[in-house]
Formats: sequence, structure tokens, C-alpha cells
Amino acid sequence: GDILWRHVLEKGSEGVIRFLSVDTDVVTVSGNKDTLLVRGWDPSGGILQWEWPLPKTDHRVEDTHWYMSGSKLYQVTPVALSHVEVTAYNVGTGGKISAHSVPAKWIADTSKCILTTSYLACVSTTIDGKTLFGVLDVMDSEEEAQFWSKPLSEFIGKTPLGPTVSVEPVPGPVPAVIMREAAGNNARYFGVSEPQGSSTVPQGLV
Repeated sequence: GDILWRHVLEKGSEGVIRFLSVDTDVVTVSGNKDTLLVRGWDPSGGILQWEWPLPKTDHRVEDTHWYMSGSKLYQVTPVALSHVEVTAYNVGTGGKISAHSVPAKWIADTSKCILTTSYLACVSTTIDGKTLFGVLDVMDSEEEAQFWSKPLSEFIGKTPLGPTVSVEPVPGPVPAVIMREAAGNNARYFGVSEPQGSSTVPQGLV
């Protein structure tokens, strides 16, 4: 229970940790819309190994999601009524590896999106009151990437979750989400997989 090392980051929103990954290195993304810093720390001694700034963005930092795979850091930003921006960086140097946009006009400002492993899962309510559920594998290349969406009713049948639904990731290595009613105890579990030769679809609904 002894503290081996500790760092105090900047005051205010500049020191807010937006993403934390602990593996062979400790990687943090911290800051606000004006300044986002990616830092790598030695896990045994807390020594700062690298630090570089992310490009400024017009989007809300709260809407951005992060994912680490090997030496790649993925920055994933849904843009309402338009697309999802996916940018991959070399986590140690800050060099941009790739960047592309995936069409997603069904996403709104009120959509609820989370990352479960490498999958971005979103729930969105349309103007006509339909609730859509969609999934995108952020590691797919620009040519492969497709953010599909289908009515949530196709997966939960005649047991509705109510007009307001929250979505949260299931901890662990298996991509899965839990959807809950904003009020009440009703919930549904979705496991996400990508069968060979077909689009990503929810499986294992219980």
C-alpha cells in the first residue's frame, strides 16, 4: 500500500486526465480543448519518458474517446450529424500514422457513445423517436471502416428499454456494452464481434 511515486499535474482543466493506459508504460492524455498533452511514464519509477501536444481541435474534448493498441494511440471523435474522425498516432513520438473520417449522419449531439476495447458503440434517438444502436471498429482501415446502425428494437424485441437509455462498457478484454433505462432496473447486455465475411453485429444478447 506504499506510494512508489506520484506526480501532480497542472491546475484546473489543464491537469484533467482524459485517458489512462497502464501496460509496459503508463500513458496519460490530459488537458483541455486548447492544450492536450500525451505523456509516457516509467511504471516503476514514474520518470517522464516522453511528452507531446495533440493538435488543437474545434470539438469538445469531453466528446473524444481514446484507445491504445501496441504503440498506436487512437483519437476517436464523433461529429454530430456528420461523421466520426479516427486518427492514429505513434504514442512515443507523436507522429501521425493515419487519419480518416467515417460517415455517421445518424449521430446527434445527444447521442451516447463509449469505447469497448477497439469498438465505438453509440446509441442515438432520431427526430421521429426511433432509438438506433451502432458500432465501429476504430482499428479498421479507411477502406474497411463502416459505422453501421440499426434500430435498437431489432435486438431487444418487444421488451423496450424506455425513451432514455444509458450505455456503458463492460470491463475486460471482450468488447461488450450494457444498456440501461435512465429510470428503472431494466438493462440489456450486448457482446460485439466481427464474424468473418460479414459486418460487425451485436451478439450474445441476454
